[in-house]
Amino acid sequence: MDYKNKKLRDQYNEISDEKLDELEFITEYKFDGLTINLTYEDGLLKTASTRGNGIVGEDVTKQVLTIPTIPTKIQEKSLIEIQGEAVMPLSSLRKYNEENEIPLKNARNAAAGAIRNLDTSQTKKRNLKAYFYQISTNSLDFKTEEEKLEFLKEQKLPVYPYKKLIKKFDDLVKEIDFIKEERHHIDVLTDGVVIKVNDVRTQEVLGYTNKFPRWSIAYKYEPEEYTTTLLDVSWNVGRTGKVTPSAILEPVDFSGVTVKRATLNNYDDILRKKLK
Repeated sequence: MDYKNKKLRDQYNEISDEKLDELEFITEYKFDGLTINLTYEDGLLKTASTRGNGIVGEDVTKQVLTIPTIPTKIQEKSLIEIQGEAVMPLSSLRKYNEENEIPLKNARNAAAGAIRNLDTSQTKKRNLKAYFYQISTNSLDFKTEEEKLEFLKEQKLPVYPYKKLIKKFDDLVKEIDFIKEERHHIDVLTDGVVIKVNDVRTQEVLGYTNKFPRWSIAYKYEPEEYTTTLLDVSWNVGRTGKVTPSAILEPVDFSGVTVKRATLNNYDDILRKKLK
């Protein structure tokens, strides 16, 4: 990302009188929840939706209103869309699983399921939080990503306290390595780092590929893997009569939950993996 952006920036500066600044990057946690978009008009929250296919999403206004940290009013009066992530804190997940007979598998699915649940009492029961990081508007002029985050704070929209401004590629690599370990000590499930060019004018010059911005990338870490012991295989008969094997495991903790069972695809899968 750094090399390609620097090359495009240098090419632009060679032919333009208005030179772009030296590249600076903002790093933020990549949360593993469900993306939501809030639309405010005249300072009032009008709708909340999922990202969907990028153009059309599901209306989840009633569910989002159960998240107490999301304001229904902001100071800004223009039409504005705010993007963020709905998450279930790991502490809330643990408490929920202690108090309910049917446990939730992980924080990501728990947040997505809560936001899509038509029963808002069930959504509220999961004690979700949301953190916001992006703004779409034709009325406001931001010079940097840092300015956007400060604007969100001014509007009382929750912004995760971590962000870092980085000017050197070597420091970027160090920060990625730091977050790889640090993410295990926070109360939110994360699976990577979002890296953005800080300067908005540079973003505009760099533009987009067919699908993604050239000025932003999500660096994802390798999935977590844990080793445990297979104690038994139980066979479950579904509503259609299909028989599905499940692995009964020595309990193992990760991602804020204790895993005791895992679905096995079929008997051939058991033979292929040589499970005993």
